[in-house]
Amino acid sequence: MRPPNDLRAVAILLDALPELRPVVRSLAAELDDDLTAESVLAELAQLVGLLLDARDEERLEAVCAALEALATTPDVGAEELIGYGFFLALDGDVIEGLDAYLGPASARILAALEAGEW
Repeated sequence: MRPPNDLRAVAILLDALPELRPVVRSLAAELDDDLTAESVLAELAQLVGLLLDARDEERLEAVCAALEALATTPDVGAEELIGYGFFLALDGDVIEGLDAYLGPASARILAALEAGEW
């Protein structure tokens, strides 16, 4: 069974980004219901690359708002989840394109990761 914070992080992402529900359902079926926040964030990272290519600013803003909602929720391990589950799944050019859309908490997590602080 997953730690409660892991499931809470998925719920936070789904609340902030309801369009992610079909992706999460598909992942849950694929992973035999062994769904983790990291797997959801990795899928979200793949989506971001496509959104940047399509220059879909509205959806990029929605994704970054979802990240910010997770990043500002206490006691879910947001730094590690977003840093390792999302940012490390992105290519460097995608991170550069995403910079303009990140909220302050998400940007701090990225800066800490890039600085090797953890």
